[in-house]
Amino acid sequence: MIAIIKLKTMNRNIIFSLIAIALLSLLSSCNNEAHLDTELSFKKIKYNDQIHLFGNDNYPAFDMDLKLSLPEDSLAFEGLYHAMLKTYFDSLYRADVSADKEMYVLADLLTKIYRELEEDLQLDSMDIGSSFNWQIVKTNEVLFQNKHYLSFVNEEYSFTGGAHGNTIRDHYVFDLKKNLVLEADDFFDLTKCEELIQLQKQSLEKAGFEIDGFWEDGFRCDDNFYILDKGFVFHYDQYEIASYAAGPMDIFISFEEIKPFMLNPEILDLFLQDESNSK
Repeated sequence: MIAIIKLKTMNRNIIFSLIAIALLSLLSSCNNEAHLDTELSFKKIKYNDQIHLFGNDNYPAFDMDLKLSLPEDSLAFEGLYHAMLKTYFDSLYRADVSADKEMYVLADLLTKIYRELEEDLQLDSMDIGSSFNWQIVKTNEVLFQNKHYLSFVNEEYSFTGGAHGNTIRDHYVFDLKKNLVLEADDFFDLTKCEELIQLQKQSLEKAGFEIDGFWEDGFRCDDNFYILDKGFVFHYDQYEIASYAAGPMDIFISFEEIKPFMLNPEILDLFLQDESNSK
């Protein structure tokens, strides 16, 4: 009799476990459907300020212009939301801190760095010239989006004295289905990196550039690229493959040209399918 009771109890436990698994699966399916049915739109968080040295409007100032675009629905697009936060704030990023608060933390840090200049300056000193008119403009932007992938860029222009300011652009490709940022080795066969670099050089020559004017050791195929509707773009900031005067370089390679270097060429079918559906 006791054995029969134990058996019935075990059967009930198994049934309850199966019901729980089924419910979790159903909820997960509903969440995925909500994600797919939710339109991806963006909101922008802004912070602007001007800080004068010694609090005097007659002295040089530090101009901050900070803008950050994030998905309006942070729950339906939670992975993308935090990827954009993390790449924008870098080491300051904390998953449990709101985007608005993170922006103030960044602004406070930049202000503190600028205020430290006052420690080595004297009021009414001739040394307080225009080179102390610092400026930082930091923003992000979505460059491309289809049902499968999204490309976005973080751009920062900074002038902190010297001959000129500098602009840095970091690009990211986000998989909307897998909910993660993709790396070069998710797309390319990196054992063919040298051949892919040669393809970049050929693209530059087609665009009318003299390849001898570029720095050989600056080319790469393992980071800072993005996707558009017809191909991949490899980005280089000033000084990476040419002089500052040459400016930043965006090297476009079509899907057809890059296909032999793809780890999984079938990925390109997703773009061709989206393109045909849009016509």
